[in-house]
Amino acid sequence: MDNRTSQPYRELTWSKSELDRFPIDLDDLIIANAQLERSLSGISQLSDDEQKQLLNLPMDRTAVFSYFGLMLGIFVPATMFLTFVFQTRPDWSPMIGLLLVMANAASALVGFHFGKVVARIVAVLEKQSTGEYIILSVFTGALWGIVSGALSGLFLFLIGGIFGAVIGGVTGAVALPSFLIPYNAVKRGSSIELSHFLPISVGVTAIICSFILHFLIR
Repeated sequence: MDNRTSQPYRELTWSKSELDRFPIDLDDLIIANAQLERSLSGISQLSDDEQKQLLNLPMDRTAVFSYFGLMLGIFVPATMFLTFVFQTRPDWSPMIGLLLVMANAASALVGFHFGKVVARIVAVLEKQSTGEYIILSVFTGALWGIVSGALSGLFLFLIGGIFGAVIGGVTGAVALPSFLIPYNAVKRGSSIELSHFLPISVGVTAIICSFILHFLIR
């Protein structure tokens, strides 16, 4: 057996002709990498306000979760209501239609305003360990959904509040952790750009609505 191949580690040698094939000088690459690390380290040490100024059309944490709650509050109930309408095709009275619109509006408003509370909770959760952060984000999302679903469901009689709380709780428990993963990846301090918020929030909302349609349409 060749002794060179029996060694777990061996020195790599390069001929001058092989090194000349590289279009970038290795020393220049190391210097550029060090400059990039110093730049990223400098950005992370800036305050929230200073990092926010580096973004185009920034959204702070409160705005992010408020508008995400508004989006969920509009489209998730609307998906269920419209599916019910097209499947059952009942003889609608103006009163029933008005109640559905009021329930949807209540869900949107509660989702928006309670999102401000969620933003403060998330700020506290970010200081916890990873395991606690994930578990508590699920419970926070569930609470968010329960409050929104229960209050909006009250417009559909008492039983509507119970079903609304159950469906809202499940939706929130899935939606918030799913949103936090990409949010944490792109945020700067406590803010993200509008161009990042829109695809993340629309994507999470669309996926949840798609699952609802999957279970409701047979």
